[in-house]
Amino acid sequence: MEESINNTNLNNRIICKICNTGNDGNATRCQNCWGRLTQTGFNRSTEPEYVSSTYEETYINKYKNKIKTKGLLKWAVTLVITLIVITIWLLNIFQYTPHPLVKNPTTNISNSQSIDDWSMVQKNDHQTGIADNNNFAITKGTQWKFSANDFIHTTPSILENTIYIGTGDNKIIALDKNNGSTLWEYNVNSPVDVSLSLTKEIAYAGLRDGRILALDTKNGNEIWSYDTGEALFGSVTVINGAVFGGNSGKKVFSIDAATGELLWDFHTDSWIMNAPAVKGGVVAVGTNGQHFYLIDAQNGTLRYKIKLGSAQNTPTIINDTVYFTTASYFGSTLHAFNITRKNIRFADGLIKWWFQLYVWNIAPKPANPIGYKWGIILKKELVRSNLATDGEYLYVTTLEGNIRAIDVKDGSTLWKTSKSENIRSAPILSGSTLVQLMENGTIYGINKNDGSTTWQYELNEDIYGSAILVDNTLYVPTIKGNLYALE
Repeated sequence: MEESINNTNLNNRIICKICNTGNDGNATRCQNCWGRLTQTGFNRSTEPEYVSSTYEETYINKYKNKIKTKGLLKWAVTLVITLIVITIWLLNIFQYTPHPLVKNPTTNISNSQSIDDWSMVQKNDHQTGIADNNNFAITKGTQWKFSANDFIHTTPSILENTIYIGTGDNKIIALDKNNGSTLWEYNVNSPVDVSLSLTKEIAYAGLRDGRILALDTKNGNEIWSYDTGEALFGSVTVINGAVFGGNSGKKVFSIDAATGELLWDFHTDSWIMNAPAVKGGVVAVGTNGQHFYLIDAQNGTLRYKIKLGSAQNTPTIINDTVYFTTASYFGSTLHAFNITRKNIRFADGLIKWWFQLYVWNIAPKPANPIGYKWGIILKKELVRSNLATDGEYLYVTTLEGNIRAIDVKDGSTLWKTSKSENIRSAPILSGSTLVQLMENGTIYGINKNDGSTTWQYELNEDIYGSAILVDNTLYVPTIKGNLYALE
């Protein structure tokens, strides 16, 4: 003690050990908390600690400062937590996600979008399947035929005067589109059943061995090769100097189109079986494992993920909406989704709880997920081909032989026509005519406004791949390994 308790000149006081309040030296209980100031029992006693009033004042001031410091610390912690909560809320509102550092492409080359070319799946980077404004019809028949040594499942690609195809006998072949003569061949180690993707100088091919090949369009010489690690079952898309694709190793990737260097890759829940669609810096792709993804094209970060079903085709984009089909227990479902949307954190968990409460009849039915516009179930039907669109209607075919025109705004059906043959090929739009190949080799010209058949042509060979239409000539691949030029 700073001062002796025997100093009779001091006004001795007792400080409560419970609440630190000063009390009169003769008190037995604290005037503030009523706790005992002297404690006895169990053959021992605790005598009160006497202090001077001066010491008490110093002691109490220290205690008050300590309480003040604790209060300031409490408010500081509360402020920090509040700022963190506000920051998380703002990040959700403005959809901000930290971006990793990735390299930029060394070039800006893209798939050719010329009306005279068919450079990728369903012609252009929005996968619309629009050929031209003419009403195509087969009137002359076969102009020439090229025969490979095995099947041709790939949809042909055309750049200027050259056709590029892959064959079942492990070849990539370039043909003169005027007569079907071979310009060059490139041998690979597996069947080629994925369509080539073309820019003005480079042809890109995805292979079952996991490689992406970049070949010189003029002579077929290899420019570069990149091993993605697992098989590719879908074509690639080339936009602004980057090659976008997906493989069976559960990866979506972006590769420099000029050098073959990996820019980024993104892990998904399952295989990617189709080409991705790219628009406005967003990569849209579905997987075989039920999920649909929107990925930032520049850095490979996730923008949106939603569980809808197993993807069946390459997405088609109109304005800010992406359309695609998925498989489920009930059949195929056609979806319309806003491509500009992003995930809001914690929204998935909230929707799951809401849906569970709805199942228990406690809450109303939850609204559609953020960005989801509409979905149409094609009961007991399966889609095995890509879509075509004129911007007003989607043209959808099913394995069971049905063809539909569906309004892009709300999913309503304008018309439906049924054929007796199976359909695995994507439709083509030419003016007001919808050109449709059937699996048994029948080719129909269908009025896109009412679904009526305007002409019919029999090729009499089974067809799994899709045709392309350029310069009023329809190029049709067959399982027998033939490529027909029909006019």
